[in-house]
Amino acid sequence: MKLKYTVLWCPIFISMLMLGVDLNTKKAIVIGASHGIGKEVATILVDKGYHVGLVSRNTKALARLQKNLGGQTITKKIDITKPGAQKSLDDLIYQMNGVDVVVISAGIWPEDGVSISWEDERNTIATNVSGFVAMANIALNHFIQQGSGHLVGVSSVDAVRGSATAPAYCASKAFVSTYMEGMRNKFIQSKLPIYVTDVRPGYVKTYDIQESAYWVLSPEQAAQDIYDAIVKKQRIIYTTKRWWIIAKLLQITPDFIYNKVGGF
Repeated sequence: MKLKYTVLWCPIFISMLMLGVDLNTKKAIVIGASHGIGKEVATILVDKGYHVGLVSRNTKALARLQKNLGGQTITKKIDITKPGAQKSLDDLIYQMNGVDVVVISAGIWPEDGVSISWEDERNTIATNVSGFVAMANIALNHFIQQGSGHLVGVSSVDAVRGSATAPAYCASKAFVSTYMEGMRNKFIQSKLPIYVTDVRPGYVKTYDIQESAYWVLSPEQAAQDIYDAIVKKQRIIYTTKRWWIIAKLLQITPDFIYNKVGGF
């Protein structure tokens, strides 16, 4: 029996030694680490002593980030919309000998906010809904097997109401928030120490943000708020906090007023 377990765990220990990782080091995976919020979250986690798996479909950006962050990182090319994405994430978790925190920051904003393009809407759903759940499913099942873990999903203030400029995007973020609420409820009821944090940013300064946007925050600030939420195991956060006020106002705004202003 002892020989059986030795053979089973040997490849994992060898893998960890090759990566130079202390088996007691906290481990995190950031999906969507090539730019924006994901990149900055990965940077903070490495600075805090985590061994971090960097995931994106942009291998060049991952290589640059890994070079900047140093040896406590490992990269994995994953396109979360592709059929093999789940196996790739599962392989990465195995390679890292488990993971404590998984941050899903991958998501897209439609390029055209004027026309109703099926291609844009299909891509939005494939990434923000199907891709998100594909990654979350692997992470959560691993946490269940492990007996603990923390899933962090980046949703949006846009989740609270539909917007004329991006109906599919808002709907996709509403799905993400509701999905995470359901999973959080599942683990609270089962009394498993598995935490689910819903991050709802306002406008973040990235390459796809509109120039007319207001209260724009930096990815660095959003990432710091996310790290604080990980430490505190918060359920829902708005970043910055004043977006909580906007979200509540949007929720109580009557339709006849909301429709006149055309959303937000």
